[in-house]
Amino acid sequence: MHLYYTPDTQRLNVLIEASASSAIPTTEAENVYTPLANCPTILTQLGIADADNIANTYNGMSYVMRLSDGSFVVIDGGHNTPENADYIYKLIKKQAKTENPVIAAWIFTHAHGDHVLTFPIFAQKYGNEIDVERFIYNFLSSSRYSGTEGTEGHEATVYATIDTYYPEAAVTIAHAGQRFYIRNAVVDILYAAELYTPELIADYNSGSLVFTIEADGVKSFFFGDAYKDVGDIMTAIYDETVFKSDVMQVSHHGISTTPSALYPIITPSYVLWPLTTEYGGNAYDYNNRDYVNQSQNNYFKTYTKDTNLWMSDDDIVLLTFRNGEVSAEKHEDISVYLGLNS
Repeated sequence: MHLYYTPDTQRLNVLIEASASSAIPTTEAENVYTPLANCPTILTQLGIADADNIANTYNGMSYVMRLSDGSFVVIDGGHNTPENADYIYKLIKKQAKTENPVIAAWIFTHAHGDHVLTFPIFAQKYGNEIDVERFIYNFLSSSRYSGTEGTEGHEATVYATIDTYYPEAAVTIAHAGQRFYIRNAVVDILYAAELYTPELIADYNSGSLVFTIEADGVKSFFFGDAYKDVGDIMTAIYDETVFKSDVMQVSHHGISTTPSALYPIITPSYVLWPLTTEYGGNAYDYNNRDYVNQSQNNYFKTYTKDTNLWMSDDDIVLLTFRNGEVSAEKHEDISVYLGLNS
């Protein structure tokens, strides 16, 4: 049973689910681990662009966080291409401090193909080499959804992949208000689809899980593809101090109706943008959409220094966290950094 109170609606919400289908988050007391020497937390943005087919990979999302004991958290993963699975595997092997690294948690924001379809490929190729201890998600159910888009069974694909390759992993259907202690990281779930109650969700993106991860004194904010309506719901529930973060992932790749009113409240010093710089125009014609210069993204042009705004492109960006400080580095050739040609 999960209970939470929403002050804007003055509702006490009660969710009941079978314990066999959703594992309780790890508590602080249960979160026993041994930090390793010279193992700072590193948040990596993996480039999702295919240089040979950039028009079809202008968006997508793949993040990996190395924790202080050498384990990892993966967020989404990207398109259904072998390259994206190889990137995650090679990054983990490169950053690993132990012989047999593990993924402490794999978090899915929502079940769009550019976010989750790398996972089945990763599991098929590397499931016998790298274990996953826990999966965290809350995919939008048909009972909460009034739209017609659907996700072509991507949710079922994720479920089947977990059952096949990681049957011993804990699976948690995440809910707003839950807190996960994962090594030196604290994951706070701020939004899940049930917060839309009693209305139904018309756009699948508004079912995205929204959460923060705090590690080594640095707080990172992840939107997935949440739309403006999700931002409106959260601002009605939470005090502004909940949002303030050092690092932020741009919602829905900066496309269309993003919760841009939240960006100045979050006040990030480092912005991770899962989008290619070649967003339209002469390089290719994807309806000539100029996402970088759309109105909802004015905040980044006005308030964020260029050196702290990182597009994913086909690059790799590493943010290292130490005692509340962030240092950034970019590698424009992801294949060279990951040693894919060696």
